[in-house]
Amino acid sequence: MENRYTEPKNSIDALKRLKNDAHKKRGSKKSNPFNKLAQLDHRKDEALVISGVKHQLNLGKRINFERSKAPFRKRARSKARTDAYLNQLIDLNSPLLYRYTSTLTCGIVVYQRGEETRSEYCKQRHCQVCSRHMTGHLINGYGEELSNLKDSQFLTLTIPNVSGKRLRSSIENMLLSFIKIKRRIERRHGIKIKGIRKIECTFSEKRSDYHPHFHFIIEGKYNAEMLLKEWLIDNPTASRKGQDIRKASIGAEKELLKYFAKMVNGTTFYAKAMDTIFQAVKGKRVFQAFGLTKHIDEENIELKAQGQTHLGIKDDKFTYIADYKDWISESGEVLADYTETEKEKRYNKEVSESSKRLNLGIKERVRLNWGQYPTIEPISNLIF
Repeated sequence: MENRYTEPKNSIDALKRLKNDAHKKRGSKKSNPFNKLAQLDHRKDEALVISGVKHQLNLGKRINFERSKAPFRKRARSKARTDAYLNQLIDLNSPLLYRYTSTLTCGIVVYQRGEETRSEYCKQRHCQVCSRHMTGHLINGYGEELSNLKDSQFLTLTIPNVSGKRLRSSIENMLLSFIKIKRRIERRHGIKIKGIRKIECTFSEKRSDYHPHFHFIIEGKYNAEMLLKEWLIDNPTASRKGQDIRKASIGAEKELLKYFAKMVNGTTFYAKAMDTIFQAVKGKRVFQAFGLTKHIDEENIELKAQGQTHLGIKDDKFTYIADYKDWISESGEVLADYTETEKEKRYNKEVSESSKRLNLGIKERVRLNWGQYPTIEPISNLIF
């Protein structure tokens, strides 16, 4: 039957007819007018999702960059703190002068090779940069094994304070005494003592003497008590009140393994006292593990390359600029992106002026608002 054309009654009918004719020509079904809107909304959702992913990627990239910079910022902070007192040690013209001057060039040049950075370090106990590396070195070597000790005890063994002239010989006697005591206990009681020991020394400005002592983490309370008992027998001048045994707290091994020199009391650095302590422990094994598997050499720091992501993959050379407290490449790129806070600036400035303050009288220091000698003992604590 032939199709006849009928005049549309209104514009709406005409629009419907045109749409139907168009669909018939394409052989498609009638479209829903809301489909187009749904498609547009879907595209908006896709755009939002893509935008969100990009934001997350950028955020993750920034977080990774900050994590990559963090170790270098800590290194910059440690170097600035070391520089604050280093010249005061050098000015003493001590027998350890060559060690102190070697710290002047510690880590001043950082070489980038691809994603890794390397540098040369002084590996000295008075250097806070190297102290941080040694802490990590010891924790990697013994941290897990110490944390797995059964009934671990934190033991402190002391002797009476000694003068600076007697400090080295006193430390040597302490080391020999511990070796004899440990062997005697193991032989008599048929037990194996496990743990690690560290030697520390505190200085009292008020008394002008030194207090060397041991800290241990020992497996078993009975073993710790036997060590204390034999220590008092071998060292009759030592007071029982100066010794201590307590249950090792969580994370005690990390505290014991901290290999840094707390060189400063408040904002005062006692250069002569610190030099005396460093001379006393020169060539001595200040850390020693016993009864544990030897994973590392306690005195030989193994410095590995430092990975990074914020510098990209390239070869470059960064040089430390003391005025900026950061490493800068020839192209002007910074390594740590470290900014010294006002608090840090004040602290480092006061530490650097310690010798000047100590050479003045008390009245003059008060007039300059530099304070007086601290009255709390110990004045300074050096942790190896």
